[in-house]
Amino acid sequence: ALDGELLFLRWGRLAPRVLVCPREKLHSAALVESLLARRYSYATLQLGLAGSDLAMPGLPRDAAEALRAQLLADM
Repeated sequence: ALDGELLFLRWGRLAPRVLVCPREKLHSAALVESLLARRYSYATLQLGLAGSDLAMPGLPRDAAEALRAQLLADM
């Protein structure tokens, strides 16, 4: 989720984790698809953050494209 200057990422069902980072640390966003993911319209959104990388696998392709576009528009 995007909230002004922060990016909130939450994942995991059995052991939920939350990552909060300033959007100013974001320096790249890319969509990656395997052949199987492409067939079922899923993608992985890879985010390059200052000091680390983060992958968000299993997103619906349309949602991943929209989130990537929104993140890149604000860079």
